[in-house]
Amino acid sequence: MVNYEELPTHILYEKLRAYALGLKKSPTKAIIQYLIQNRGEGPNPQLYSALILYNTSAEDGSAPMTRALWDEMRAARIEPTSSNCEDVLKVLSVHPDYLFRHEVLDYMNERWFKLSVDALHDVVAGTLRERQLEFALDKLEELIEQRDAKPWIYDMAVYVLVEAGELNEALRILKLRVANCLNGPSSSLWHHFLDQASSLYNHEATEYVWKSQVESGYLIPPSGICENVMATAARHGDVQLATDVFRFLGDRKTVFNHSHYEMLIDAYVATGDIKTALHILCVMNDAGVVPSLPSTRSLTYYMSEEQRRSRWGFKVLYQLAQQKDKKIPRAGINAVIEASVRGAHFEDALEQYKALHAVCKFGPDRHTFNALLKGAVANDRKDIAMFLAAEMGALKVKPDSLTYDRLLLICIADKDCDGAMGYYGDMRARGWLPRRGTLNALVKTFALRKDLRAFKVLQDMVDAGHEVWKLKGWLRDHWEGPQYELDALFGSVDFEKDFDEDATRPMSIKAMSG
Repeated sequence: MVNYEELPTHILYEKLRAYALGLKKSPTKAIIQYLIQNRGEGPNPQLYSALILYNTSAEDGSAPMTRALWDEMRAARIEPTSSNCEDVLKVLSVHPDYLFRHEVLDYMNERWFKLSVDALHDVVAGTLRERQLEFALDKLEELIEQRDAKPWIYDMAVYVLVEAGELNEALRILKLRVANCLNGPSSSLWHHFLDQASSLYNHEATEYVWKSQVESGYLIPPSGICENVMATAARHGDVQLATDVFRFLGDRKTVFNHSHYEMLIDAYVATGDIKTALHILCVMNDAGVVPSLPSTRSLTYYMSEEQRRSRWGFKVLYQLAQQKDKKIPRAGINAVIEASVRGAHFEDALEQYKALHAVCKFGPDRHTFNALLKGAVANDRKDIAMFLAAEMGALKVKPDSLTYDRLLLICIADKDCDGAMGYYGDMRARGWLPRRGTLNALVKTFALRKDLRAFKVLQDMVDAGHEVWKLKGWLRDHWEGPQYELDALFGSVDFEKDFDEDATRPMSIKAMSG
């Protein structure tokens, strides 16, 4: 135990400040009592400093208690010193209080008190915690310009800016941290920064950390972050970064799945490199990861934008197919055909289909035919649609609901009610129902031809839970068949009941404009 009697007063004040900074409550209180009772010390700035500093305790301190001490000093006509002010700012860096801080700063400005480097750090820390980012960064710039900023304040700023989604500013501060500090940021900071930057697809920030930390071996991110980095690279067309990440994952024996290859393909598509994207599709297939329809979405959309692109895509596949042991996946030729259809180059799509076996030994599948049927519908080519349907049967390619839906549309366009009803019956037998728009078109086509099967389809829509009140209204206005049959059929689909229910619907512009 310290014998206070043996120590001079100025040493006791030094110990008092040290105890307060060390958050030692009992020794702090004991020295204050000793100084007042045994040394005749009255209330003064140094004693208040000790009490103020103890409030830096995260558990026991608070801004309101510090405010009370400040007000007590002012009421006792004890003018706070520069040291008192900076002690308060230190407390407010732990327990932020925007108004109190600015009151103290204004007080200091009025008395020409200059902030010390430590106090400036406390101001930056406090305002960062309050998310007063503009003010905090202005003060941080002062420290940086003076070359006095400590590593921890850089790190705090980076963490707060990242949390606020200000990745570009966080990157700027991080670069300054690297340039101005002897010791670099911790691996946990780099890890957190890369995680957030790649999650938000910030290309510049992601690339910076990958190049400076991962490639140099300082940081080894988990696979989840690596995939985010690949996604960022793909979105921004950075094939070098995407390839680097792919290679990095390969070196750690990652089992690649669809998403890995698809992100690599997307990166090359973003740069317009159709040839490499299709080559990767083949590599993907050779690796046992069979490409699916989503694997070629970006490639299909890109090629569909210009005719020369889809033609170039087919030529690339043809050239690849000539290589020994090279197997072209169906997804590749389907992407080219769909791109031609989407780009309104249906004749190209047909020619590509005719040459399909020279490119893809696997032959067509239902996705091939669905794409071509879409083109047949768009170009009102029922003859081609019927040919494609026959081809599917001959090749034993099983149709899906979309296949039937498009065959229905081609029959509707041709006013072929019997053909449409035949395909519709096949669909219903398989438990399928056409898309809503196709059903509406089917009902209207039957109705305009006075075909009572319109009401059979309408009833199926009701049974499936579709809202049909507008369609029923259209039927009432456009049906030209026998009125007595119409009345009977209306009853069979609860027509009048539905309109009674519609009368109770709340009025709205959206409902009336539907």
